[in-house]
Amino acid sequence: MRPFFALAFAASLLLLPTMALPAQSLRETMRGWRVHTRSLAGMASNHARFSEVAARADLQALATAASELQAQLNASTADARDFKARFVALAASARALTPASSNFPAFRAQVAEIQSSCAACHDKYNN
Repeated sequence: MRPFFALAFAASLLLLPTMALPAQSLRETMRGWRVHTRSLAGMASNHARFSEVAARADLQALATAASELQAQLNASTADARDFKARFVALAASARALTPASSNFPAFRAQVAEIQSSCAACHDKYNN
């Protein structure tokens, strides 16, 4: 999981010249996501006890932060517009995921989808 966050940091440094968002804000937000994504991944992989309340809180934190970031981004280039759209999609995915112990396989699949979406963004913006 550490390479994931190293890529996030590198992506933020590469994209900052084209976006009107303070470097510190993006870095702090992505570092904060680490706690939530690790929590969700732990629950999805059965390495941590599943808690519907904790999962909802993690998802809400991701969705809120992604929405706040995309609102701050100045999408003046094609890459910046794509980057912004990825935050919009992340927020929508996090809001759409409904953690329920009664449908744990769906929760696991949805967490994997969010992780895949994050990885795809990091793959694209890590030069």
